[in-house]
Amino acid sequence: MELLQSSELTYIQRKMFICNNLPVYRLPFIYEIPENVDLNEVYTALLITLQECPTLQTRYTYDAERRMFNQCYHRLDAIQFEIPHITLDEHPEIYLKQRKEMIDLTKEYPWRTQFAEYEQKRYLLIEFHHICIDGWGIRNFESMFVDRLAGRSRNSPYTDFGFYQRINELQANKSSFTKEEFLRLSEQNIQVTTNKSHLGRLIKLLKPEQFQHIEQISTALKVTKNSVFQGLWESVLEQTCTGCVYGTIGNWRMSMGAFHEVGCFVQMQSRRIARGRDTLTTIKQISLDNLSAFAKRGKESLTLCTIDHPVVYSYEEDMFNYFQYIPADNLNKFELYIRVFLVNGKAQIEIEYNPSKYSEVQVRFMLDQIDTTLENCLV
Repeated sequence: MELLQSSELTYIQRKMFICNNLPVYRLPFIYEIPENVDLNEVYTALLITLQECPTLQTRYTYDAERRMFNQCYHRLDAIQFEIPHITLDEHPEIYLKQRKEMIDLTKEYPWRTQFAEYEQKRYLLIEFHHICIDGWGIRNFESMFVDRLAGRSRNSPYTDFGFYQRINELQANKSSFTKEEFLRLSEQNIQVTTNKSHLGRLIKLLKPEQFQHIEQISTALKVTKNSVFQGLWESVLEQTCTGCVYGTIGNWRMSMGAFHEVGCFVQMQSRRIARGRDTLTTIKQISLDNLSAFAKRGKESLTLCTIDHPVVYSYEEDMFNYFQYIPADNLNKFELYIRVFLVNGKAQIEIEYNPSKYSEVQVRFMLDQIDTTLENCLV
């Protein structure tokens, strides 16, 4: 079957391309190389894996005359592929977070690699630009790479630009919301000095007993843990924000059956909070809405959401087995971005916020309200 070798960028990809060379949409990962594995084996496995993924062998352009953003397959040759070696005086995680050089999408592939040595341990550092891959895609890439490294044969996924083309063919969903309906915290108009970060970030680790409570609610209501977390956050947002509409990060994979592909199929969805409901009712309704959307997969025409939401929620669960993800963005994607991570049976909540609009006190209060809301959820 002939591969489709180009397409226009999707709506989400265009937003990422516009931010080229800015410290945002970075996806750096660390892979600790086992002692019994030779670096040449890692090089070969990585090269073959990249060559098996056309959507990672991509060059991005903007056609000013036609006002089109494009992506085109550009085969990776072994002669071109080099992995620089570096010796670090600091842990690779610190190195990646402090790295200033950005990937230039107009001049290079949307990823870069390094071999790093630190305290007699060897690491593969690989950083993707989000424009070419999402979390699910990285999990697929990780599986392909590890299998290649272990010498296990596997069928390569049929991945080309066809899914991007299908997304672009969708009818854009015209917003029926007014700006007054968007969820927003009360802006503080904070003066940001030039040496202050352009990104605020607070992280909360749930206590084991809190996560156990989440699991109890999930079991009792027969819903996913994502529904529980999202319901808790809707209750907190209702208490702390004006408006009723926020965005949720989804993925086209469920709708299109693209479970094994490597690419960026991120989708933005709008959700309206129904004020005045108790938290448990909200959790159950979220679950019903998600099940209803899944049941309609493939039976209804899909719509593309092109609304820029000030407040956005996302949920990720046990994505990687060997790669360690390092959050490294230093610029806001949204005014308020709530992210829930579940890794190795532990839950972490991270809020990225615009420090020129919102104070740390405001955001920390929201995190504290999660504790109170969870305590009041009795099943």
